[in-house]
Amino acid sequence: MSVKKEIKIRQYYKSDESQALDLILSKLPPREAAAQLPARQKRWRWQYHDNPNYPEGEPILWVAIMDDAVAGMACPLAVRLRTPKGNVMASWCNDWIVSRETRGTGLGRKLEEKWQHTFPVALGRDWSDRAYAVSVTLGFDTMTGFWTGWFVLSRPAFAKRLYRLKQYRNLAKLMSLPPRLSLGGKKGLAGKASVSGSLPAESESLWNRVAEAYPFAVDRHPDHLRWRYERHPAFAYEFISLEEGGGLAGLAVVRLTADSPAVGVVTELIVDPGRPDLVKSLFVAAVEHLGARGACAVRADIPPALSGPVFSAPYTCLRWDLKVLVSSDDPDLVAMGINESRNWYLTCGDSDADF
Repeated sequence: MSVKKEIKIRQYYKSDESQALDLILSKLPPREAAAQLPARQKRWRWQYHDNPNYPEGEPILWVAIMDDAVAGMACPLAVRLRTPKGNVMASWCNDWIVSRETRGTGLGRKLEEKWQHTFPVALGRDWSDRAYAVSVTLGFDTMTGFWTGWFVLSRPAFAKRLYRLKQYRNLAKLMSLPPRLSLGGKKGLAGKASVSGSLPAESESLWNRVAEAYPFAVDRHPDHLRWRYERHPAFAYEFISLEEGGGLAGLAVVRLTADSPAVGVVTELIVDPGRPDLVKSLFVAAVEHLGARGACAVRADIPPALSGPVFSAPYTCLRWDLKVLVSSDDPDLVAMGINESRNWYLTCGDSDADF
């Protein structure tokens, strides 16, 4: 007869790091897990211990302990959220996992509840059907109106990539679409674009102007952007500045994958949504730059306010709805429309979409 073991949920201590990483890598063969451990450790410390958004400078994570070992965890990735009532703390659910021995015990739900109420706002996206169902029963609202798009620069190379990844449904969809790529896509666009490996000095003033158009957005303050992009332990990002009238009018952040054929990611499009000409110009500049570096396609997550200009860019595009979930313990924020997608600025740079 099996004996039911006691499981205790508590906050994470730094001494739990080794066991937490072992749990994350437990699905891999031992040799592969050992090879990935150094990089995963760097990313763990960057995500949580170096994150400038935790209120006291230390991560607030949840671990489940069974037999003195970490048997599950849910890790709130802290962000500062701009809202109509001022900045509040929020988090994305990261590294939400339970051990094989505890599956079916309800531990995953208990850990999600802990994460959900760590800060006034909890955010999630693109979860599995099972995790999504649990989130709905816990009171999360689903926001629609966001899009994920793949903008195709080389149809043969992108088709090869989809085939290699066994994404046959997307491959069939790609082959059914008419080509839209217009060579010389920069002609007639607004502003002047330049590329840099460091955050432009004017980024904070640009963000403060742009953020006024969105009631809700993760605050792109300089410390956050430098942590997120300049100090990432694995990815090399570039900043594309769009200048108009001698000042910074738009900022995109992009990266290129290291595999072959490579794809690009546009992780930020910080630009006034009331200027569709600038939105399109900034996006085209980002895509063209990634294409010049060898990308066969470029991925971007698009909020409702930017979707019109972005999807008018001259590229064949595979796109699908992106589900974003939100839960808030603050009735004032709910009354202000925190669960309505039209009020949000969200991109690949949010959550763990590009981590």
